[in-house]
Amino acid sequence: MKNSERLVYGIALTAAIYFAAVLLSPLIKINNAFITKSFITYVILFSLSALAILLMKKHLRYSISMPKFKLMLRPVVITLMSYVGLSLLLSFIAKLSGAPQGEVHPAIRLHPLQFLCFIVLAASIAEEILFRGFFLNLLAPFKQKGIRILNRKISLSVMISALLFGLAHLSLISYGCSAYFLIRTIVFTSSIGLIAGYYQEKYNNNAYAIVVHMTSNLLGMLPLLLMALYKIRLIL
Repeated sequence: MKNSERLVYGIALTAAIYFAAVLLSPLIKINNAFITKSFITYVILFSLSALAILLMKKHLRYSISMPKFKLMLRPVVITLMSYVGLSLLLSFIAKLSGAPQGEVHPAIRLHPLQFLCFIVLAASIAEEILFRGFFLNLLAPFKQKGIRILNRKISLSVMISALLFGLAHLSLISYGCSAYFLIRTIVFTSSIGLIAGYYQEKYNNNAYAIVVHMTSNLLGMLPLLLMALYKIRLIL
């Protein structure tokens, strides 16, 4: 398969899988108050992504295994530092520009246990199998080109997959999110995608990308935990 075909087919298939999961999930009804609609979305996303990897196995090398603890530390620390630094930077830019602040992700309305199960675990696994396990691996020939950031090479394949991952979050439009919030989310998720993609390529193991994604989503759970603790304090 030519490189141009890999890029076109990769973007088309990844977008089709992502939006098929988003559009099909409302059609499946589960009478359980704990299970959210998003969980159905991630189950479909996981299933279609796994199927795409199997069907395209001649054109990509997919690998996943238990990550080594020592090797996990650096991705986790870098994700933590990037999350905090980027959050502060975007907040500072918002203040300077006068952009509205205080808008939160729709998932913040979930119970902490729901957030842990469906966002930290399910979303991280399903999205990383699609965007890094399938799409990034399909773009393997593009990793020869790239740029250096802080003495680390970020390949063209990593950048493309990170950008598509960020743009996928335009689906938040359906929740009525503001333009500023959408831009902020795309910048943030694309940045996390760069880290996930870098470690995916570095170790050729989808587990490290999942660890990066889980770390980022886990940090997003902090406001929920703080609100829960505040409510407990009021009760006591």
